[in-house]
Amino acid sequence: MRARVIVSPSGRTHLDRPYAETVEGEDEERRSRLGHRGYPPATVELSCTGPIVGIDTEAGFEVAGFEAAIWCESVNDADDLSFLLLPRLPGLAERAWTAGPARSWGDLRVRLGAQAPGWRRDGYVWFPDPSVDWR
Repeated sequence: MRARVIVSPSGRTHLDRPYAETVEGEDEERRSRLGHRGYPPATVELSCTGPIVGIDTEAGFEVAGFEAAIWCESVNDADDLSFLLLPRLPGLAERAWTAGPARSWGDLRVRLGAQAPGWRRDGYVWFPDPSVDWR
């Protein structure tokens, strides 16, 4: 019998991982202080497209799904929280909905960039990954 499990590998799905990319101004100040310092920084690309054990690799168990976790030791307010979640959370959600091999970063970053008008309208603060066109 194979166990059905929910996977949450810290290298991909823990959203309190510091961002590796540098940005400018207020966003860089926020980027430099947010995230759990026990995790090495990761790019948005790696977080959203890197292999996930059990989904993209044979792991000997049946994956029922995966979860994205966040710990808030460095979070002071809702803007800090949304900065850590966006754009990684929608990238991971797409991975969950379309299980299988990771799509290309070039493909995903176009869809992430298309979210910017709604995030602006709703007042969200997000990490402006320099490789994404945030229209």
